[in-house]
Amino acid sequence: MAAPSKEELTLIEKFRGQLEDLGLDDEQKSDMQLLRWIRARENDLAQAEKMFRNYFKWWKEEDIANILTWTPPEMILDIYPIHVDGSDNENAPVVIFPLGRADLKCIMRNGYKDETIRYIDQVWERAIIKMKGRLTNEGVPVTQFTCVMDMDQLSMTTVGSFKVIQLFTSTLHHLDSNYPEIFRKCFIINTSRAFQILFGIFKPLLTGRTFRKLDIFTTEDKWKPALLAEIPPSSLPEYYGAGDTVIIPMNVSNENCSLKWKIGVESYDIDFYVTLNNQEVVPKTKLESHRASVYDSHRCDSIGIYNFHFDNSYSRLRSKTVKYCIKIEH
Repeated sequence: MAAPSKEELTLIEKFRGQLEDLGLDDEQKSDMQLLRWIRARENDLAQAEKMFRNYFKWWKEEDIANILTWTPPEMILDIYPIHVDGSDNENAPVVIFPLGRADLKCIMRNGYKDETIRYIDQVWERAIIKMKGRLTNEGVPVTQFTCVMDMDQLSMTTVGSFKVIQLFTSTLHHLDSNYPEIFRKCFIINTSRAFQILFGIFKPLLTGRTFRKLDIFTTEDKWKPALLAEIPPSSLPEYYGAGDTVIIPMNVSNENCSLKWKIGVESYDIDFYVTLNNQEVVPKTKLESHRASVYDSHRCDSIGIYNFHFDNSYSRLRSKTVKYCIKIEH
């Protein structure tokens, strides 16, 4: 989001004063956070205040400050895995919704409407956490993220479900009411006739500011260049343009030394193994995010290039963040 103008800085000071009784923390009352609400209501401070107070009431009642400690039902996580990772070219987080593939009718059939809405609220909060401390290329604090909504396999039966439409309506209401100006850009890709019908229902619910941030594409040859112009391949799952395996080479020039490593996975899991001359010397194993970082070592009886493989080929739609430290000890 662009830095505030002189006029907006004046409005921000007035707005901050209007909210003084709420006891906001430093982040909540920062210039860039308050600016989101002002811009969302086109500089109308009375409307911005009303909107913020409604949000703040909801924020306290729903204990949003602790929402990251809540675990969604396993069914929701399995059916609707939402990816929050990586950064776009403006250093904003990237959120990917595989919306078309999600069996939302199944979720609703099992009575998980409220839990799904809370799950999506949790996704917004995860993205907000990742924004903290980040600056754009212009040195402005990051307060927005880039969203990719993949409509591949969206069916007419899903679009025709009244309960699914209710879920979409509630989700949009939460987004507009509680997370204004949160999108830097929103790519909607792999759209079909089913999406056109769905979009026709929800387009009137979108604010003009939100609508202008949408980029809608049909086929891969149209969306992939646009996506890669805004998001580095390394921040995308392999299906959207990234590679599926990362290899870290380590040159061992002396015999009888050891390779030692510490590896952690931020979310989901990834296959890991080590090779020498295309032969596995450390067998493939799955590193899982819910476990502590892995500390391990390998005694090197031969010199050569030892390749550390992080293989995501079995999970093309989910990119992974891996943190590692590898060293050679003699």
